[in-house]
Amino acid sequence: MLKNRNKVIYTGLAILVSMTSNIYTFPICATENTPKNEKYQIQLNGNENQQIQEIVVEKMNENQLLRSQSAEVVLVSEKEDSVYYLCESTLIKAETIDNKEGKQDVVIQTVELTGIEETTLDTDLENKSFSEEMVVGIEKEDTSAPVITLKNNKIRLSTNDTFIEEDYVQNVTDNVDEEINVVSKSNVDLSQAGSYEVVYTAKDKAGNESEETLLVEVVQGINYQAIADAAIAQIGVAQDCTMLVTNSLKAVGINFHGAPIQYTALGDFTNNPVPGDICIYEGHVAIYIGNGRAIHGGFDGMTKESSVACANAFIGYIHVRG
Repeated sequence: MLKNRNKVIYTGLAILVSMTSNIYTFPICATENTPKNEKYQIQLNGNENQQIQEIVVEKMNENQLLRSQSAEVVLVSEKEDSVYYLCESTLIKAETIDNKEGKQDVVIQTVELTGIEETTLDTDLENKSFSEEMVVGIEKEDTSAPVITLKNNKIRLSTNDTFIEEDYVQNVTDNVDEEINVVSKSNVDLSQAGSYEVVYTAKDKAGNESEETLLVEVVQGINYQAIADAAIAQIGVAQDCTMLVTNSLKAVGINFHGAPIQYTALGDFTNNPVPGDICIYEGHVAIYIGNGRAIHGGFDGMTKESSVACANAFIGYIHVRG
């Protein structure tokens, strides 16, 4: 809104002439006889071009560039960084440029046209001999919300997994601010299977917000201690090593039987074994129960507890996949 002045009050209103045309008009009134009880103002809608229109109206009036008390300003053309207006026989060029402070200036230039020139504006705008009238600093309005990019929009976890919300944000970008604060709201409960979600919210300095949602499916994980307990319960049973492991895995619903090396297909090698992991050897297999101990089948035909180390060369621990 422009400030009231003692003698001159300015007014401008952007009016869309046609939905299929680029022509906008806003009448300008500059008069010393306006009744004091009437209020005039430029109507803005937050659009950057409206902001530039306001500057053009104000500065042209301040510098007495309008030749009559009432004139119509027509938006002739919009380029990438420039806007061209026609006010009577005056062609106005309003160009936005970045200044040294990282903000923007509007450079307003004018040129007086002849009658013939007014009919060739659409093809001859760039070649006019504009004279620089003034430079006005502006604060470009930030109306764009930050953009949140997640690594995935849907993930699957087990009750044995850990979950860190921040790990699933790939990046956050904004057209103005370099650093954006992101907060998350989650109802994920890894103690029980179910469907959950995490809502990430990013907000820039101008108050623009955006949200992204991560869907999390939690499935019941393997009870590894149940595998170890099932192996311990078989101590004294006459069976070979593969039957010991097969019977132990059945306690958690895994039905598999094969040669010792084939049990590697059930999971991944780990350097941090937990009770219930499978010990893989050359030609042998056992169940780890913790503290460097394991349950072995086939020792003298029986199932026994012993150290992990045995006569067979040790290959590694397999942590069964959930």
